[in-house]
Amino acid sequence: MRIHDLRVDTRIGWTDAERDEPRPVVVHIDLHVDTRRAGSSDDLADTVDYHRLTVEVADLVRGAEVRLLERLAEDIADRCLTHPAVNYVVVEVQKPDPPIDEKVDLVSVRIRRP
Repeated sequence: MRIHDLRVDTRIGWTDAERDEPRPVVVHIDLHVDTRRAGSSDDLADTVDYHRLTVEVADLVRGAEVRLLERLAEDIADRCLTHPAVNYVVVEVQKPDPPIDEKVDLVSVRIRRP
C-alpha cells in the first residue's frame, strides 16, 4: 500500500529563519501490509484505511515544528506503525528548494522501520 506525493506545509529547518514561515514538504509512505484477509473479506476493518492514515499524517506534519527531516520521518513512521495491519513502513520526506548555497531541487531522507 502506498501513499505518495502527500504535500503539506510545516515549519522545519535547522535555523530559526527557516522555521519562521511554513514551507512545503513532500511525503512518500510505503506500507507493508498482509492484504490476504482484506482481499478475502472485502472489509475495510481488515486493512489500513489509507484515507484516515493520510489525514493523520498530514495533521502530524502540519503541526510539527522540528528541525530535521530525520525527526519528521521517524514521527511519521511511528504514526503508521500504530496501525496493527502494518508490518513495516518505508517513509521518505523531501524538502523542495532547500535554503542552501548550491542549486539543488530537493533534499530528502528515507527510513525503513519494522
